[in-house]
Amino acid sequence: MAGIAFFAPDQQVYDRAREILAENPGHITVLKMTEGGEDAVTEARKAVSDGINIIIARGRQASLIRQYTNISVVDITLTAQEIGILIRDMKKKIGKDYPRIGLVGNSQMFCDTTHLGELFDADLRKYPLDEGYNFQQMVELAIEEKVDAIISGANVLDYVKDRNIVTGYFNSTGESVRNSINQAEALYRVSEVERNNYVHFTSILESAINGLIQVNKKGEVTVINHAMELMLRKSVTDVVGKKITSVLDGLDSNAVKRVLKSPKESYATFVKIGNENMVVLMIPVVIAEEVDGAIISCNKVNRSSGFNETKQMQDQYLRGYVARNTFESLEPLTRGMPETIEMAKCYALSTSPILIKGESGDEREEIAQAIHNHSMRKSGPYISVNIAGLSDEAQIDLLFGKRFLNPDSKDRTQGALMAAANGTLVIHALDKMGVRTQFFVNNIIQNNTLIYNDLERIQDVNTRIIGACTKDLYLLVEKTLFRDDLYYIFHSLTLVIPPLRKRKTDMERLIDIYIPRYIEKYSKFHVFTAGAKRVMLQYSWEGNRVQLERFCERLILTAGKRTITDNYVTLLLDQLYGHHENKEKDEMKQAAPAYEDSYEELIRNTLRKYNGNKGLTAKALHISTTTLWRKMKKYNID
Repeated sequence: MAGIAFFAPDQQVYDRAREILAENPGHITVLKMTEGGEDAVTEARKAVSDGINIIIARGRQASLIRQYTNISVVDITLTAQEIGILIRDMKKKIGKDYPRIGLVGNSQMFCDTTHLGELFDADLRKYPLDEGYNFQQMVELAIEEKVDAIISGANVLDYVKDRNIVTGYFNSTGESVRNSINQAEALYRVSEVERNNYVHFTSILESAINGLIQVNKKGEVTVINHAMELMLRKSVTDVVGKKITSVLDGLDSNAVKRVLKSPKESYATFVKIGNENMVVLMIPVVIAEEVDGAIISCNKVNRSSGFNETKQMQDQYLRGYVARNTFESLEPLTRGMPETIEMAKCYALSTSPILIKGESGDEREEIAQAIHNHSMRKSGPYISVNIAGLSDEAQIDLLFGKRFLNPDSKDRTQGALMAAANGTLVIHALDKMGVRTQFFVNNIIQNNTLIYNDLERIQDVNTRIIGACTKDLYLLVEKTLFRDDLYYIFHSLTLVIPPLRKRKTDMERLIDIYIPRYIEKYSKFHVFTAGAKRVMLQYSWEGNRVQLERFCERLILTAGKRTITDNYVTLLLDQLYGHHENKEKDEMKQAAPAYEDSYEELIRNTLRKYNGNKGLTAKALHISTTTLWRKMKKYNID
């Protein structure tokens, strides 16, 4: 008997409800008068067992039903009109122009009364009973505050009958009764829609061939389909209520938390369930721009036949073919390039070649390792080679082995390509690849086959290739130094790493890591001033992370004083990299006057213009911040 039950706290409310329901009963199947909170709870439990899914009640009864059952409760809330009539009647009984009137009851019983006192010329005060049924305490507080009248329910009015206080009972015109019925009907319709949606959702879950899991916003499993039960070899009751990270080993808990907090986040990875490799995709469920949980999809990944994962993992660890970085380990140092990292995570799901472009000393190698560890090949070998400075023949020997071109060679060493089978091969300095090498690499990518020079040996290739470079490959294509078909193969999945000078937050975090690291390594104690850090943050660091780390080591290793100041940092930068500023000096000459004293005045005036901001001053003078620091020292500009 699904429907709505109406519990009336008194005869008046009961009669009002019966009159309204006589016109249109809707989905209300139970109407009864309940006496006291205990009686209401007993009747509510009975209604739940009969299939009722919504109860209408008032005051303490509604509060107790909500506390001791799991059923939805709609409160009968007195309207402004009904409270206004009660205030008017109290004023007539009291006989004062501006009486103090107290409303004693649960908060849900009253509408917004903020301005009712002003409208009816009364000091209206509320005494809520939400923190338990201690109405005596609230009544004593009202008496202490010298109220002239109390409006409340039967129990309260009985308690104050001998206190010489004017009282009024919660009478209803029927407006609050009608409103509560309308709210309950609206809630019933919504619950019916949700129930139908749940039935449809369950049907979709059960018809899907891939494993599906629904989790709530706490990351707890709420629903799984039959396919997921078979994958886990567990029943619904075994996993419902458990954290998803304990159900699927291998999920990153921080990544799961990010998905459950941000509507724009998603998470894809590979896990092993039993003996099966699974690709896992986690997408948030968003309601009104808030995450209300997530749906997780699990699909089997087919490995090539004859692949012994355990043996290969043991072998690659022994030989050092291991990628140590993950996106999670890089996350604190790559917050300045979120789009690049998100794109890299997407590319990791593919098996196609990737191109990582950047500058000298950046995170290309680390990101390549993270891509490998985020892919289905993370249990396979990871090999990284650099072909810069090698001849065409040497590149071919390195990538394919010496017997690739010369079958009579006694060297049986595998090339990097086959050594990385079922894993990832990273080729650094892709822009330096010879034309002949490009031919063989292109053929392997296109056909997944390695054909040796004697044409008698053919091997299937199952290696994911990642290329890395610092140059624009298309410029090489225009000069016919790079194959256009190979260019387009790599270009479709391109990652561009922003230089460190454009990621000030990452630069600051690296400084905060490197300085303490080398202080500890060399057992030295130094205080790094804010000015010193500011100079480093303003420097361009053309060598990116590598240059910054080596500079921090040199800084700590040779610092003669305990306090490392901006002057010392500027001096060391000038000693190490001052020759890089010749171009900047030429630009400076164009901006500077002919005479040295005029140039000093120009610096002083520009500093005044920008309130001492050295970064803006250097930019206006077309010089580097380091050059500005040196000139200020020369001219004794404080």
